[in-house]
Amino acid sequence: MVRALTTWMAGLATDKRTRGPLFVRIDQHQNIGRAMHRDGRPIGDPDGRLSVRAFDDIIAGAAERAGLDADRIEGLRRQWSGHSLRRGYASAARAAGVDPLTIARRGGWKENSTVMWDYFKEDVDRWAESEEDDML
Repeated sequence: MVRALTTWMAGLATDKRTRGPLFVRIDQHQNIGRAMHRDGRPIGDPDGRLSVRAFDDIIAGAAERAGLDADRIEGLRRQWSGHSLRRGYASAARAAGVDPLTIARRGGWKENSTVMWDYFKEDVDRWAESEEDDML
């Protein structure tokens, strides 16, 4: 996984992308993260960031290549999504002690996002509270 990420980041750097989103779209001409337009108007993320829907398709495609049957893939689509990755980032960063403002900025949430704080409460803080209770 580390090698794949390192290789991906080197490829982004070759395209002069050393800042901005890590996961960006690649078009049919192998252009990385280019702005998209429809009828002369910009569409999608201007920085080339992948959409949640794109992550859903990537996860399902990986499951298909792994040989999972269609019913199992559909189950994965319901269980895991691009949103799972975003929520997972917030939870893992919080558990690692990253400042909530930094998490909000990197994850695209507003500074005092109630959604982000709910993730913390549901995914991280409840486990910390449980550990404290066990110590009593």
